[in-house]
Amino acid sequence: MLSPQNAIKPVWQNPFRPFFLLGALFSCLVLLLWVSQLSGLIQLSTFGPAIFWHAHEMLFGFTMAIVVGFLLTAVVNWTGNPSAMGPALKMLVFLWCLSRLLWLFEQSPAWLVALSDVAFPWYAAYWLAKPLRNSGQKHNWRFVWVLALLGIGQIIYHALLAFNPQFIPALQQSVVLVMANLVFWVGGRVLPFFVQARFQIPRRPLPAWLTPAAMISSWSLVPLLLFKDIFIGQPWLLPVMAVLASVLHGFRLALYFTSAILKEPMLWSLFIAPCWIIFGLMALAFDSANWLHLITVGGLGGMILSMICRVSLGHTGEKVTALKWIPLAFGFMSLASLIRFFAQDIQLWSGAGFTLSALFWIGAFGCFLVHYSKRLLFYRKYLGRTP
Repeated sequence: MLSPQNAIKPVWQNPFRPFFLLGALFSCLVLLLWVSQLSGLIQLSTFGPAIFWHAHEMLFGFTMAIVVGFLLTAVVNWTGNPSAMGPALKMLVFLWCLSRLLWLFEQSPAWLVALSDVAFPWYAAYWLAKPLRNSGQKHNWRFVWVLALLGIGQIIYHALLAFNPQFIPALQQSVVLVMANLVFWVGGRVLPFFVQARFQIPRRPLPAWLTPAAMISSWSLVPLLLFKDIFIGQPWLLPVMAVLASVLHGFRLALYFTSAILKEPMLWSLFIAPCWIIFGLMALAFDSANWLHLITVGGLGGMILSMICRVSLGHTGEKVTALKWIPLAFGFMSLASLIRFFAQDIQLWSGAGFTLSALFWIGAFGCFLVHYSKRLLFYRKYLGRTP
């Protein structure tokens, strides 16, 4: 007789399955539509200006889907309690899909777009909090508050869209920095563990002051950027804190590193992604207009690709090793980030650079979809073998 979980189709058993698939596919579609718009092949009529649609959907659509899929899967390991699956997971996917569909059309009712945008992270926060309750996992409640705050961020976003759209770029940039800090935060927990587990070496201790100092410096950039007009009398404050955050996080990352990592694509890819965020913070310090895409493409995109490749194998009972073409996909992400950074500065590339960067992104996540779609849709968790 099948257990209740095994009676559910594999794709609805674990939150990472539908959200990793949908997130990866959706990011490719968004970039395909966006570069088609930039090249004049199509004219998008989205809810709000197309530039806002592109940024919103990559942040609150693609990235949030991966974050929710990861957290709602991880909480089962943290607590041993079940998270969203079956009908609850289908409702989460429905809310996410509804928002993506509504944002595509200019005529979508503003109240319905806002409601669906807020409902998704808050419903996800509920399913993260439910298994954490009475589990003794107090340190992981912070992730619940992050999801709740992202829902509040959606409320602010829609209020600005209706009344003060000129402030939306600052809000979007601040959300990017929040997500970059999540990469530093989660990376600081998993990178030393992955290195220790793979090479059976003792974890290298960090100075007690380093992680708090690094996180405080990088989190301080969020209000400094969001309210930079308030700090206009101290124009040095933002660049100084950005340089400090870059140095501290770079030092922290270096202490996790060992040369053996260079032979393991599933590990070196996890180190490259935070490096792109560090480069982005340095670019922000020196007032480069292109700092944002170093973080979003190389940092967030690279970390997402590496983590979903790893998590998907581990949770389908397979050995965590790079599948065919996956190392190339990791390389594509770095190329996408590098080209996007220089695309606006090199006049010859100003149009083609955007397209080429998008194609490398699509190639990278396309490799993931080719290798992992069948696994996520159909494979149950069999230890040592797959069906």
